[in-house]
Amino acid sequence: MAQVSKHWVPKEIQERILSVFVKTLANLKTERQVSLFVEDLLTSTEKVMLAKRVAIAFLLSKEYSYRQISLMLNVSMSTIGWVSDKYKHASKFKEIVDRVVKSEEIAQLWDHLGEKFALAMAVGKGRPFWGVVRNELQKEQKKRVF
Repeated sequence: MAQVSKHWVPKEIQERILSVFVKTLANLKTERQVSLFVEDLLTSTEKVMLAKRVAIAFLLSKEYSYRQISLMLNVSMSTIGWVSDKYKHASKFKEIVDRVVKSEEIAQLWDHLGEKFALAMAVGKGRPFWGVVRNELQKEQKKRVF
């Protein structure tokens, strides 16, 4: 889990360094630049944590239940609730998520993952059985390579 330093930083400095961080992100022009920046800056745990929050918002937009999201992404109900609150009340966050969800490529990805989740639930008798999904995805990948 990502950890925050226990050492106190004055609020003014926190605000200034956050401003620099946001400006740094805003200056990234391409998806590749963002990808490289994220890869270099964040730990694997931080990347997964942030990606899961965005995935929760996408799944909420597709009207998945909290229970389905919790099982699919292995996240707590409180995390889903927190993201749901941000999704409902942070208009820019909702606007961006909804715009991305409408893109055909992303829509197909979520539909595909939903099918895989249903398969995992069926095989696992109410609990996701991700080994089956992993095997299915590997088969699909091999088909695309050849």
